Amino acid sequence: MALALVSACGGSGAQDDEAGATTTPEGEGEADAQSDDADTDDADDTDTIVPEADEPPEPCDMFAQDCPEGDKCVPEIVGGQLQQAVCTTVVGDTPYGEPCSLVEGGQGYDTCDDASWCFNLIEVEGELVGTCTPFCTGNAEDADCPEGYACQLSAEGPPVCVDICDPLVQDCPGNQACYWTNSHFACVPTTAKLETGQPCGFINDCDEGSMCLSAEVLNGCSEASCCGDYCSLAGGDGPCQAIDPAYVCEPFFEEGMAPEEWADVGVCVLPQS
Repeated sequence: MALALVSACGGSGAQDDEAGATTTPEGEGEADAQSDDADTDDADDTDTIVPEADEPPEPCDMFAQDCPEGDKCVPEIVGGQLQQAVCTTVVGDTPYGEPCSLVEGGQGYDTCDDASWCFNLIEVEGELVGTCTPFCTGNAEDADCPEGYACQLSAEGPPVCVDICDPLVQDCPGNQACYWTNSHFACVPTTAKLETGQPCGFINDCDEGSMCLSAEVLNGCSEASCCGDYCSLAGGDGPCQAIDPAYVCEPFFEEGMAPEEWADVGVCVLPQS
């Protein structure tokens, strides 16, 4: 890519106000794992039974899914934060892409089937809901996901398949926005929703339609990096100059390197040549 940009995402596991650096540009944000309003009657109403655990859950590998039959390897949730991956009994049957919720009992129990886990939880009318998300397959060096997804890797969170998206359309669900993740544009939870020109530390600090860019390509950025807007190359420089007269719409990718589906993606920056 021709432009200098911040390649890490903020946030890990649960939704909070602090951003955590990652070795790759992905980040996750999930809300608190347990709702204060949840009770055992809610679980009974859905005919979902959480088995009683006599011993601590066994650690496992989310890529390998190396748990005994009837279990799946998902992050344990402690105090609203994603922790190490552990073997958890499958208690739901909801497929990936569908809404889900946590099941009271901790240790990552959710309403998803054995091929997915409940990710990106947000509070809706007092209840925590998310989306069943498929597991990444392969390994950290060669990760894969079902069609339409990309594997998001993070030093602070588990590997997770996220929706591939269009940054010009911003076609992500819920509290997510479309950010570059070193190999794909993918849906990632936003952390701070900072406006254009505001200092940022991670790509998903910025509001949808923008990303965290190095100060050297921006005008008047007072910190090491600030939020800058995406633009359509076909639309010319006009929309960028409405933000700052010095800006032009520069290609996001180096010449000849843009994937077909993102060939029109540009960023509003100072002229780079």
